[in-house]
Amino acid sequence: MSVVVHTQTWNGRFVGDFFVQALMQFPKIVFNFANSLVFIVVGLLINLFAVRKFTEISSLSLLLTYLLLGLLIPDFGHTMFWGSVKKFV
Repeated sequence: MSVVVHTQTWNGRFVGDFFVQALMQFPKIVFNFANSLVFIVVGLLINLFAVRKFTEISSLSLLLTYLLLGLLIPDFGHTMFWGSVKKFV
């Protein structure tokens, strides 16, 4: 139901909700792998926005990015697929 609501309202979290609900159909190890992969990709994308070339990313900036992502993500230890939960009254 939430995917239908997000599609109709064009919410920006539609993509996250879709992947969370799709991955919940598989064993937890699949979700954990996909979540880790997204964490790595987000760190690479943050660095690519800064330097514009993959070959210019320094290992120090990449390490710092992942450390800060780990510390600054809301609800430390939770999913990188930020799904929104709506309460219908």
